[in-house]
Amino acid sequence: MRSIGVVTGSRAEARCLSGLAGRIVCSGADAGRARRESERLAGEVEGLVSFGLAGALAPDLREGELLLPGEVIVPDGRRIATDAAWRAHLTTLADARSGPLLGSDQLIESVTAKTALHRASGAVALDMESHLVALAASATGLPFVVIRAVTDPADQALPAVARVALDAEGRVRMLAV
Repeated sequence: MRSIGVVTGSRAEARCLSGLAGRIVCSGADAGRARRESERLAGEVEGLVSFGLAGALAPDLREGELLLPGEVIVPDGRRIATDAAWRAHLTTLADARSGPLLGSDQLIESVTAKTALHRASGAVALDMESHLVALAASATGLPFVVIRAVTDPADQALPAVARVALDAEGRVRMLAV
């Protein structure tokens, strides 16, 4: 295989993969950039990975839990399956949840919104890049997988600082934080 393309939201997530093979890009938690980078990578690699953090929607998910979703739900409601063989291989390496992951182009901050999204979609968690990776992979016929860790439980609102924490390059904006 030529290489794997990995899309993350932040530089900190990307650093977790330093030294591993593959092409790693960071969206800076910007949907437009995540879309462009996913589409660009899809033309250059033989498979895609969405890697990083996700917010819990299911009330039983806890911080630090690993997610290997079987499908990604895009904002229009379509469901795109992740690659079963890749997911099966990864589950031999670590115990993980496989429930659906919901994609969002915007940060979801409130407990009320998280609860409503869980009820409406059945998704166990949410992030801002995986649906764009899924769409790019689906459009080009590439295999893809999602590897995410839960950062915030469903019953915890995100602090206001989450809206300004990253710059366009995915670096933490220390002065803003």
